[in-house]
Amino acid sequence: MQQFQIELDRRIRGVTLGVEMPSPQTKMDRKKGEKTLGILPREMQKFWIVLAQLVVEYNKEQEVVVAIDDDATKVSGADETSDLTALIVLHNLAYRRVEYASQRFWQIVREEFAGGDPNVHIALREGWVVALCHKQADKFLAQNP
Repeated sequence: MQQFQIELDRRIRGVTLGVEMPSPQTKMDRKKGEKTLGILPREMQKFWIVLAQLVVEYNKEQEVVVAIDDDATKVSGADETSDLTALIVLHNLAYRRVEYASQRFWQIVREEFAGGDPNVHIALREGWVVALCHKQADKFLAQNP
């Protein structure tokens, strides 16, 4: 993962803010009763954008693996099986990268906004607002390790 951390840092540095905040899975409107903890710093906004990009890339790869798996079950030649195996290995690596980036993102956010307390539920909301939640939100939008 050290090589991936270098790639992650490079991608974060390359992000230009001003793009609309990506939200590939859910709306991020504030919920009733949530307490605002602060605004996500610019570098962490960039990290969020890269994390969202990684999720989109992972989902596209998943579609390819499923499509190839469907084809491989129809034609079970040695080449198709080895191609599918290679794709699954790459897909698993992409999943581990998303998990690593997500855990790292929320670890930093938790340290900055919740003193590192693992029992606090936090979430990211519209306008880059970091909010204290009553319960854990979507895994991608909130983290409670």
